[in-house]
Amino acid sequence: MRDPFKYPIIWKRFQIESDLFSRNLSGGLRFFLMGMVTLLSTQVKIARAQSLPIHALPSGGHVQSGDALIDITGTNMLIHQSSQKAAIDWKSFDVGRDASIHFNQPNSAASTLNRITGVDPSQIMGRIRAPGQVFISNGNGVYFGRSASVDVGSLVATTMNIDLEDFMNGQLRFLQGDEFGEVVNEGELRAKFEGFVALLAPEVRNQGLIFARKGTVALASGEIVELELDPHGKLSGIRVTASVWDALVENKNAIVAEDGLVILSAQAVRSLRGGLIRSTGSIQATGIKKIGGRIVLTAGEDGRIEQAGLLNVSSLHGKGGSIILEGEEIVMGTDSVIDATGSIGGGEVLIGGDWQGGANKDLRVFDDPDAIIQAEKVFMAEGARIEASASSEGDGGKVVLWSDVLNPNSFTTVLGKIYAKGGAEMGNGGMVETSGRILNINQAKVSTIATAGSTGLWLLDPGNINITDSGTTDTDSLPSFPVGSDTDIHPTSVVNALGSSNVIIQTGSGSYNLTISSAISYSGSNNLTLEAGQDVLINSAVDIGSGDLTITSGGNLTVSADLNSATFLATVSGDVAINNAINSGSGTLTVDADNDLTVGANLTTSNTGNSAIVLTAGKNDAAGTSSGGQVMISGSPTISTGGSGRTTFLTGSVSDSTGLTTLVGSGTGRFRYHSDETTTNYTTALSTGKYAIYREQPTTTITPSSTTITYGDSTPTISASDLQNGDTLTSSIDSATYTDHGGGTSYLDVTGANDDDGVFQSAGYALTENLAALGYDVTNTQTITVNQKQVSLTATKTYDGTNDLDGSHVTINNLVTNEAIGYTGATVNNKHVMADSSYRYIDAITLSDGTIQSPADNAGSATKSQNYKLPTLNRSNAPVTTNAATLSVSVNNSSHASPSSGLTKTYDGFDSASDDFSPDYTFTGLVSGDTSAELSFSDANYNSANVADASSLTISGITINNISGSIDSYPTDYVLESTTETVAGSISEASLSATANTSFKFLGESDPSGFSSVAYTGFVNNESASVLTGSTTLSRTSGETAGDYTLTPDVSGVSAANYTISAVNGVFTIVPANELMVALSNASTTYGDA
Repeated sequence: MRDPFKYPIIWKRFQIESDLFSRNLSGGLRFFLMGMVTLLSTQVKIARAQSLPIHALPSGGHVQSGDALIDITGTNMLIHQSSQKAAIDWKSFDVGRDASIHFNQPNSAASTLNRITGVDPSQIMGRIRAPGQVFISNGNGVYFGRSASVDVGSLVATTMNIDLEDFMNGQLRFLQGDEFGEVVNEGELRAKFEGFVALLAPEVRNQGLIFARKGTVALASGEIVELELDPHGKLSGIRVTASVWDALVENKNAIVAEDGLVILSAQAVRSLRGGLIRSTGSIQATGIKKIGGRIVLTAGEDGRIEQAGLLNVSSLHGKGGSIILEGEEIVMGTDSVIDATGSIGGGEVLIGGDWQGGANKDLRVFDDPDAIIQAEKVFMAEGARIEASASSEGDGGKVVLWSDVLNPNSFTTVLGKIYAKGGAEMGNGGMVETSGRILNINQAKVSTIATAGSTGLWLLDPGNINITDSGTTDTDSLPSFPVGSDTDIHPTSVVNALGSSNVIIQTGSGSYNLTISSAISYSGSNNLTLEAGQDVLINSAVDIGSGDLTITSGGNLTVSADLNSATFLATVSGDVAINNAINSGSGTLTVDADNDLTVGANLTTSNTGNSAIVLTAGKNDAAGTSSGGQVMISGSPTISTGGSGRTTFLTGSVSDSTGLTTLVGSGTGRFRYHSDETTTNYTTALSTGKYAIYREQPTTTITPSSTTITYGDSTPTISASDLQNGDTLTSSIDSATYTDHGGGTSYLDVTGANDDDGVFQSAGYALTENLAALGYDVTNTQTITVNQKQVSLTATKTYDGTNDLDGSHVTINNLVTNEAIGYTGATVNNKHVMADSSYRYIDAITLSDGTIQSPADNAGSATKSQNYKLPTLNRSNAPVTTNAATLSVSVNNSSHASPSSGLTKTYDGFDSASDDFSPDYTFTGLVSGDTSAELSFSDANYNSANVADASSLTISGITINNISGSIDSYPTDYVLESTTETVAGSISEASLSATANTSFKFLGESDPSGFSSVAYTGFVNNESASVLTGSTTLSRTSGETAGDYTLTPDVSGVSAANYTISAVNGVFTIVPANELMVALSNASTTYGDA
């Protein structure tokens, strides 16, 4: 019977856990025993790893499909594969520390499936190399030790089964079998450019390093895992079916997929604990040139994610990437760092759901509202940090922490820091949402500030909300998930939030209320929005300084405390009761109620517009029929506007129980309202005083076609509107001359027959007090201003290392026909080439005089640049396109040992360059200040593997990694003229030794014919003496007495196309006749054979 402690990876946790859970044991005892199982497994696994022979290689290999040959030389195994796909079944698949396997596949798209049929786990301690895809499938487990080094096109290591026919047909569908081994990596796994690494098992643990540049890394656990490849063979995603057993994916060290995709998926039905993803290490999918990569952690509907490491999709010169965490419970520990920053824009971080759970189609990230599984519990510990800011230019990103607000058990706690800031040079703040049926954010620090743009948004979206200072502040740093009915938000938290974001506090839809129980006092300029599915109750004062206050209620609004803001807007589906004063500073004050609106306190604004104060009851606009609401004036409040401001009532009826309210401002003592009633339905004012209420106050408006014209426009005309009963107004323009096109003014007189009856301003006012509604004449003097004509700008240049745009780079548009002007001092805000050119713009320019091009009588005369003005210099009005400079690259032979023969290597049987090949480049096209470029390449191959035919070396897949110099150029500032370079190359002959084999004779005998021939050493790539032409001869030193003589090979008669053959002397012995000589022939066997 096999010792279960000898092979820890195949120790069947499935059987042990089934036994534990079938017994009537307490939960604590069950999980204690399970912990002991895991601990013992780990300890014995290490012991097993140490016992693996250092020269161990796979054994019992048999090719099941495709064409492949297996060769072993010493501690090296070479698998020659001539078919595009091959499948090999092995009895065991181990690689010792000093052993290596090389899959010699036909190209990088080829793949080899290695299925292990034995009972032992696979242990990889040595090296595996391949240009294409390598699959290792062992149900008993796969373990990569600390000394393991895997460098292949792509790698799949799994304990799951794949059907041979599926594999050969390109369907990568893996099913969990009867064995429940783990896949553990403690070494270094590396996929080539755009390749992938996939580790698939019930339990997957990464404690080593995994690299996949511009590729994909997938760690997955489930009942069925399907790998989805795009048409180019790149892993674009995975599909996981939940397992009925536990599923665990754990990362404790580092996963790096620069410009790529990382997926961690552990999905299990909640029979034991559901899927679990635990990441305490580093996962990086950063981007350098364009956009950061993607990281997806998905634990399924019943799973849990424990994130306590680094998730990084930042981009040095582009936009941040995307990070998605989805599961039933998501915990971000104290050491959790999630980074989606980007130079030209923040990325996206979605934890527990899309924006508002995907319900908001305008703001969600995915088109499908159900694309992300909604969490039930989300916890972000104090010390955890999420960063989705734009570091230089562009807008902040989008961050969502969401638990399902429709689930009564859902809870979101945010104690850490979340940043979605705008770029330091340009850009607006981003968007942050923290939502859950119960929400705790009182310790959270959130910022969407933008120093060079508009502040972003923080949305809080729980169930019932109470703004109160009577609650306690949660200082718990552990992932506890309390259950309650209301969300308490401290007013200090609201003020702190407003300090760095515009804030929306919103209950869920339905019968949820929002109550202000403690005062909010803020002195900045950011805006606050309060929204409730049901009632909004203002029981304590709200003062947000120069910010706007917006209230939306699906039920009623009751204002029982003073409100102060820059503008005020309330939209209410039910009744409105204003019991305390509302002051909207110099902004508008608007209340729109579908039912009754009661004003029982002062309404104040210094706004001078026609809509300074608008109170609507029973209808939503000034047109249409009444829906029955009333504006009720309770007591004697003052409704005050500034200057010429107007108060408008839009309602089915107006009533006042105690007297007409005082209206302060232009038109004192009257207001206007629209009504479709045929009879009055309001209380009259006192008998004294002037006009109280007009059904429709008569007005007229005279309007010049423009009081302000732009250089190049035609002279304006005058018209009158709203005259009563067919009256007309005669007007004329006394003078309209424009002597100075450089922003000067002239005067336009509008006159009528009787100037003394009153004066109208061009914007339109009510008639003056004693002016009759009929038979009026008006005089009105207007000033017509000639403004400069605004030009638009575009610029194009090729990268030169400077911000300079002078010369012919800038094009000036929107000029008067046939005119042209010049410019000086033009510069671009960012000299570099970027993926999104919309972030570059002209940031400085001065217009200069030009010439009139035609007609002939004016041609050549000067055009005043003062007649034109620049637009606001930004990416919309003055975009700059900077094209990459062309960089030519040639490989320099002169620095090598044999420049005349080009780049050389010693014959090894392959056409690829040697492993240590490092070309020396010469560059043409570097701009002033740049001195050199750091390049990398994907392949380097000779035109032939043979010495005689090899004449050139082609280096392909050349990319720019870095630019050296004094001007801080980026790799993206250049584009290679060619990504392939072919240079002279040669392959030198390998050294082959012909050693004379030891030979003998007895004293008195003749020398044996041909002696014992020779032994050849130095063949490469499993070649043998079959490649030789001709033969060697042997001769010895003369003498016939007993003793040793030198045996010398003559290699002049033998040759090999790729080898230089040298002779090595042997020994010829003359044995005395009375001695016995025993000669043994060579014998060999293969490791693992009987």
